Amino acid sequence: MRGRLPLVLAAAGAALLGMTACTGGAGPAPDATATATPSATRTTNATASASEPPSDVPSEAPSVAAARTRFDDANRSVTASGGDIGDDAVVAALVAAGFDTSAMQITAGTTSIGRKADSIQVSLLVDRTCLVGQFQGSSYTATSFPVLSTGRCLLGNTHPIG
Repeated sequence: MRGRLPLVLAAAGAALLGMTACTGGAGPAPDATATATPSATRTTNATASASEPPSDVPSEAPSVAAARTRFDDANRSVTASGGDIGDDAVVAALVAAGFDTSAMQITAGTTSIGRKADSIQVSLLVDRTCLVGQFQGSSYTATSFPVLSTGRCLLGNTHPIG
């Protein structure tokens, strides 16, 4: 039994180290009051037909729907280019699509030690809706949700635009 104690302690220490490595430690802790529910998690009415929107999902304002299409098209053009997806390229594509940088937030394309970030998140505030896109490798995904209580879309540190 005594021979197992150092092995058990070493395994516990390795597990603890693994858990703390996943936290990242960058940026402030999220504000518990600044939560939002992504539209992707809304429930839908199972009896609704495919041709009509579910009754329990609020319809999106026309200005937001139009902006979402332009936002996604611009962001997909960045991934389609096949080049390096960096924060500057994402901002440039959104500006070319007619969006104002004052309504955007973006995470840095490099880490604090100068390495390429694993993913980049970009947000665009349209009316009171946040459009948020994430680039990871050559893939792009997007969601939307109501603006946070802070008046912003992304929590934590973001990269200056402009």
